[in-house]
Amino acid sequence: MSEWISVEERLPENRIAQLVWVPERRNIYAAYFDKEVGDGYWRVFGSYGRAVEQEVTHWMPLPDPPQP
Repeated sequence: MSEWISVEERLPENRIAQLVWVPERRNIYAAYFDKEVGDGYWRVFGSYGRAVEQEVTHWMPLPDPPQP
């Protein structure tokens, strides 16, 4: 199982779906980090690129899909 990674430690590869923790909302989202604009920002995956407006503090890779 993957561990949560602090955004202060490192950021993920550009535009690859991840799970992210948003403490202000106490929620986990599927999102990706977009490094193409300014210092970069998180976008909600599958939501037409809507930006995550609250601070993301941790991320982790998506789990592997189920095996048949």
